[in-house]
Amino acid sequence: MASQVRAIGIIEGSLLLPLINISNAMRKVADVALHHLQPIGGGITLAVISGEVGAVRVALETADAAAVDYEDSIRTQVFAHPGPEVWELFDNLGVSVDLARSL
Repeated sequence: MASQVRAIGIIEGSLLLPLINISNAMRKVADVALHHLQPIGGGITLAVISGEVGAVRVALETADAAAVDYEDSIRTQVFAHPGPEVWELFDNLGVSVDLARSL
């Protein structure tokens, strides 16, 4: 998967269980890998996915639609063709994105 990574998607929400279900829905509709899913503090839970740009966009659209079912407000962001500064930001935040391994 690492050689095919063209985009990273980030999903930020307030509830862990809905984000687990949302992550499951994303994986069912798009060829993306889930790398990180955990509470990061302040009532925020973070999920990080990767894949081809189109697949990541479809996955995040699915996440937005699924969040309505849980009445959870989520925020999503696609980083297409992420540069080294994005990887450095993840490292500085303590967010592990191991492209050789997914959850």
